[in-house]
Amino acid sequence: MDLLPTEEQNQIVDASVGFLEKELPVERMLQSGEQPLIDRTMLGKIAELGWFGIGLSEDLGGVGYGLREETLLCVEMGRYLVSPAVLGSILGTRLAAVAGDEELAASIMAGEKLVAVAIPRYSQTPVVDNTVTGEYYVFEGDDADLVLIVDDNASALVEKSAISIFKALPCTDDKMQFAAASCENVSTVAALKKSDEDIYLRGVLLTAAMQLGIAEATRDRCVEYAKVREQYGKPIGAFQAIKHYCAEMAVKCEASLSQIYVAAIELEDPAKAQGDNAVFDTLCAKTLASDAAMDNANTAVQVHGGMGFTQEMDIHLFVKRAHVLDQLFGTQRKQLQQLSKLAGPAL
Repeated sequence: MDLLPTEEQNQIVDASVGFLEKELPVERMLQSGEQPLIDRTMLGKIAELGWFGIGLSEDLGGVGYGLREETLLCVEMGRYLVSPAVLGSILGTRLAAVAGDEELAASIMAGEKLVAVAIPRYSQTPVVDNTVTGEYYVFEGDDADLVLIVDDNASALVEKSAISIFKALPCTDDKMQFAAASCENVSTVAALKKSDEDIYLRGVLLTAAMQLGIAEATRDRCVEYAKVREQYGKPIGAFQAIKHYCAEMAVKCEASLSQIYVAAIELEDPAKAQGDNAVFDTLCAKTLASDAAMDNANTAVQVHGGMGFTQEMDIHLFVKRAHVLDQLFGTQRKQLQQLSKLAGPAL
């Protein structure tokens, strides 16, 4: 199995990085004042790039690439701390298109509707007979038009305006909108069973990719800082302890990257997987990536020393976002519980 990106895939990554560097640099989040992570103008610019439909086939109105390209894009989104609502819109576009609602899919893909991501507050089966009931936490929902609700068995889009209770709450990542929501027999605007399309597992993989982006970004920041920060007359990168920190961060990134690439290939083409390997490898990918993101971000604080704790540095932004993304589509604990129920990888 060839895990190396093709030349065309590398071009997609380069184009994405160019846009993110110019339009959504991490430094934007250090500015004072309350600003949404993504506004309607930026949503339109992202839509023009085709991000929301990049993994959707042309038959369904998409750009015509696949899950592998979506995964590479999400790695860069994680590196630049892009709003999870962009991930919600990517998954929402697919859900609507596969469900047969071409008009809704086109609207999300064009950036006319923003999709927030919700996670259940308790263990529940939210989507039953095209209605949604339950209590949720919603990320980036203040300015959203739709809310994506997913569990292990089904997925659905509901109108935000149809949610009976929507109460703003403080978030670990204070740059992000966060709210508690309650639904009681709310009709879906689009819904899918797991057998039609496993949106949950796709969300697991793409969130893992965003976590990998955080792990890589914090690794790179540590390496660069270790070259210029001097102690006792020489760069701190010359000290064995700092070398070990950076090496361990790099190993975690490489392990996560390989696992994510394997899972993306298997999910996109089940014929390349053996047995339940696609499910097993995807759950492993999120587990490894979340561990890498949170550990690398915490290590980055240590490597940056006293500066690492300050608001003026951007390291704390990665620490907070890593913990938030761990909650999306199942925490590490949930992934491990699901893995324990599987027979193991087929060899």
